Amino acid sequence: MTTPEEKYELITQRLAEVLGGDILKAILAEGRSPKAYWELIRKKVKAAFCEEGNVEDNGVLAFVNAVLIPISQLRIDRQKGDSVLEAGLGDQRPFISDDAPDGTVFTMERDEKHGGNLHYASFDELEVDFKEKKVHPKDLKTVVANGIARLLEPIRKAFEENEEWQKIEKLAYPDPNAKPEKKKKKHDGPLASTSCSGVNCWMVRINFNVMNVNWPKMAALFGLRAADKQRRLPTRVRFAEIILGCWRCINIFLLLTMTTPEEKYELITQRLAEVLGGDILKAILAEGRSPKAYWGSAPTGRPHIGYLVALTKIADFLRAGVEVKILLADVHAFLDNLKAPLELVAYRTKYYEFLLTTVFTSLGIPISRLQFVQGSTYQLTREYNMDNYKLCATVTEHDAKKAGAEVVKQVESPLLSGLLYPGLQALDEQYLDVDFQFGGVDQRKIFTFAELYLPRLGYKKRAHLMNAMVPGLAELIRKKVKAAFCEEGNVEDNGVLAFVNAVLIPISQLRIDRQKGDSVLEAGLGDQRPFISDDAPDGTVFTMERDEKHGGNLHYASFDELEVDFKEKKVHPKDLKTVVANGIARLLEPIRKAFEENEEWQKIERLAYPDPNAKPEKKKKKEKVYHPPPPGKGKNTQKPTENGDATTAPAPTPTEVQHAVEEAAKQSGPEPVVSVPS
Repeated sequence: MTTPEEKYELITQRLAEVLGGDILKAILAEGRSPKAYWELIRKKVKAAFCEEGNVEDNGVLAFVNAVLIPISQLRIDRQKGDSVLEAGLGDQRPFISDDAPDGTVFTMERDEKHGGNLHYASFDELEVDFKEKKVHPKDLKTVVANGIARLLEPIRKAFEENEEWQKIEKLAYPDPNAKPEKKKKKHDGPLASTSCSGVNCWMVRINFNVMNVNWPKMAALFGLRAADKQRRLPTRVRFAEIILGCWRCINIFLLLTMTTPEEKYELITQRLAEVLGGDILKAILAEGRSPKAYWGSAPTGRPHIGYLVALTKIADFLRAGVEVKILLADVHAFLDNLKAPLELVAYRTKYYEFLLTTVFTSLGIPISRLQFVQGSTYQLTREYNMDNYKLCATVTEHDAKKAGAEVVKQVESPLLSGLLYPGLQALDEQYLDVDFQFGGVDQRKIFTFAELYLPRLGYKKRAHLMNAMVPGLAELIRKKVKAAFCEEGNVEDNGVLAFVNAVLIPISQLRIDRQKGDSVLEAGLGDQRPFISDDAPDGTVFTMERDEKHGGNLHYASFDELEVDFKEKKVHPKDLKTVVANGIARLLEPIRKAFEENEEWQKIERLAYPDPNAKPEKKKKKEKVYHPPPPGKGKNTQKPTENGDATTAPAPTPTEVQHAVEEAAKQSGPEPVVSVPS
């Protein structure tokens, strides 16, 4: 490892300026790893809702207006000698650049390639530029994140240097999940606690009526009275009161900048075929709670590309703050008319987990926000089975058979296990403790079954969200895209076109949002470009890439536009199939690569899906070993005659002698060559 001095040199090389370098040097000298505090702030700001051109309910803009500009003005006043503020801690520069003209209170610092810095004498000027899209959300978020980091750094440092403050923090905000410590452990600073970070306690007994608040949302969160919301407060206040108010701003930042309940509901339900119990979901969102959901998959056959339809929708759930559980329904897999033999279910469950985790990762969906649950971990418990027996005593055969008609394999003489399937899926909602279940429209009868029978067991009714089934998708998967049905001008029952709508465009939109900093997606695997060309205009979500001789590229801002062009035969099926095939190849390539690099996954795949046509390996025949007969035995042994005399065996031939010598040599190792008399 490099020395502390070399590490410091590496960290600070090519920087324009370092404030507090002594802090960093001290940390490195102690052998600790510096905490990327700014990264924590950046992630919070990056996830905030900040739609381009939208100045209504925009928490990022609100923060500039209510915190950054007032503090910047106070610091400018202090520089002029017109402020009651004292020296303060840390970097006390106003939030303006060195080249800012007189009268500036806030600077939007940008790279020259993006137009350079923008200077504002008031918030109103910034608001107008943002509304007219002269300021991009990503640039605004970067400036806000930097400002917050500057405000909090001296407070964080003061906390780390004050043992009494740290002790009070532990007493004031004990971790409810913490186990009693066997011995005293060294405190790692204000970011060490997971339940209540040390910086939260800075907000105890702070007066928030010091901020200039024209935003009702901000005022309500600061606890101001209704009469205070429109009151302009003094511009000169104690710096300490404002700066100590900043951390609460960050704690509530995510709540403040999240979309409204109506917008969250729209995000959760967009592109769905049907929603049952939408009022349940709306009520949860109105309460400010995060809905909990589950999506289940029975590990029977091999997963196919159709899974991308559901997995893409799960990304929308995460963006809306939904807590998602992925159920690997191993018990269901066995009960569904023996689609999966019991001895293979465990292997296939592991295989599904490998594959789904890799798909999520490849799409950039943060798997840390997903919970994988194996059905048998709770479906074999006493409580679950007792509830199952209660259902069996309540549900009629007709209802059970009807509920599973489109999901459970239908045979001439159905097994009892197929009738149990719908009831188990209904009970999963209760035992996974969710607010809604997500699935395809083929699950509708099971969902209505659950809505009818769960309340009869004393459990609450859940909401149910359904994806549309992609027509002809099975054909699209089983055969090459080229052979899939895609009649020119036909937009009904067109699996290729439906795949664009259900998978490629949603994924493309998610990747565009990530580029703008407005997505929960992580980096992802493989080629993460949206499905648009480099020459695509702003607003494009999907590009039909074609040769110039065929008219060149076509760009679409929505699926509806593509559908119209296909219906009017402006898009040829061959071009559409080519684009879809290329898109599928890009999606599957990182998954294939991950599979090839993971020996355990390959082993599980062979165990989970053994080749039914493979011939059993022939056992290697055991090599015969010569064992000489014991004395007095063998075909040449002298046998006694009737008078007791031994008969003389004929002398061995030279060939027999040579064979005996060779066999003995094989068993005892190399021997001297024996000369056989002729």
